[in-house]
Amino acid sequence: MEMTGTCSALAENEAREADSPPAGRGGLLVESVEAGSPGEAAGLRPGDRLLCVEGHDVRDPLDVKFHAAEPRVILTIRRGESELDVEAVKDPDEDLGIVLPDMEIRRCPNKCVFCFVDQMPSGQRGSLYVRDEDYRFSFLYGSYITLTNLSRADRARIAEQRLSPLYVSVHATDPELRRRMLRGSRAGRIMEEMAWLAGHGIRMHAQVVVCPEINDGPALDRTIRDLRSLGRSVLSLAVVPVGLTSHRNGLAILRPVDRGYARSLIRALRPVQDEIRRERGEGWLYLSDEWYLIAETRFPALRHYDDLPQAENGVGMVPAFLFRFRRGLRRLDGKKARRLRVAAVTGTHFAPFLRGAAERVRRRTGLDLTVTEVPNDFLGRGVTVAGLMAGQDLKHRLSNVSFDRAWVPDVCFSLDGMTIDGWTLAGLSASLGKPVDAVPAEADGFLNQVERLCA
Repeated sequence: MEMTGTCSALAENEAREADSPPAGRGGLLVESVEAGSPGEAAGLRPGDRLLCVEGHDVRDPLDVKFHAAEPRVILTIRRGESELDVEAVKDPDEDLGIVLPDMEIRRCPNKCVFCFVDQMPSGQRGSLYVRDEDYRFSFLYGSYITLTNLSRADRARIAEQRLSPLYVSVHATDPELRRRMLRGSRAGRIMEEMAWLAGHGIRMHAQVVVCPEINDGPALDRTIRDLRSLGRSVLSLAVVPVGLTSHRNGLAILRPVDRGYARSLIRALRPVQDEIRRERGEGWLYLSDEWYLIAETRFPALRHYDDLPQAENGVGMVPAFLFRFRRGLRRLDGKKARRLRVAAVTGTHFAPFLRGAAERVRRRTGLDLTVTEVPNDFLGRGVTVAGLMAGQDLKHRLSNVSFDRAWVPDVCFSLDGMTIDGWTLAGLSASLGKPVDAVPAEADGFLNQVERLCA
């Protein structure tokens, strides 16, 4: 696919689209100012409205971060009825030290046939039912977007501010197939969108959620081939199995991934992975850990995941944990654990690996560490990852276990400290009448937790 052709096609489509109106000069409320910060030294106060940075209107904190990257920055503020300019002096990479309102996340315009939001049980907190699609959050936090709601102004901002890399949910590059899967009118333009971004120096990580008998086989081959045609602009591609909960009444019938299917896909993609590694000198095409767990087969060596570009997408997390655990185990040499019964909690897929680690910890330190496997009754037994364990399932399983202290992986808790069904760590501890700790889900953090219980 030639980039010039796709970009001109996108330009023709853009000409028929109505862009969002430009933001006015409402500015952003300064909620607080950090003591001793450049913002305080410049005279900013809580209640001011930050209108411009270096003459540029600010729409959100990302604008402030971009335009305030210089050592001397002119800030235009409104205080009461007056507008005034103040100067902030700082190191180039230093923050202004002001707290601004959180960005309101943009919503996804699609209704994907496999959308996890649609598979959530009813009656939970509202944030679980939000379909997000925001390029700013993709750049800041690595959230995946479909590129189906970008306006001309959005693209111009991405290019100007070099919002790279972005994380793109591709799923299929065949236009008609992608429209059917995402059920969105603009979904078929994925290659045009990605080519435009690539042509403006934006790099991307991509993912494909494989739905058996829909976007696999020749469709997946085409997707991989098309994304490879964008060269180094696509930094990596993760292939992930579709996740299905038990709450799919009224939704499209999708075939789950079973052991035989997982094994056949691993076999089919291995020659492609080898070819890409020879061509690029790196893996680029990675299968998420779930494929190997479902297939009940060995993982590739950790070196095949290169620098783990998609670890947050569940790619290479298990091999990385096992490698770093074995390497770090020597830290426990000569240490003796306190007399304490610890229950280490995890999901069903990772439980066998954590049991092996727990046994090595017991032999080395004497710590009474047992692994408690928690089936997911909240979302369905087909959901096996630790990060989606529900508080009610943790409570039920731990109520039937004898322990003095429980360890729950920190990935169970959102940024606001809640499990998927709204339990907090404090609430779980109070309900069980025993202390429950949130423990890092990676090897070094796990070993640090063990060391804290050793002399």
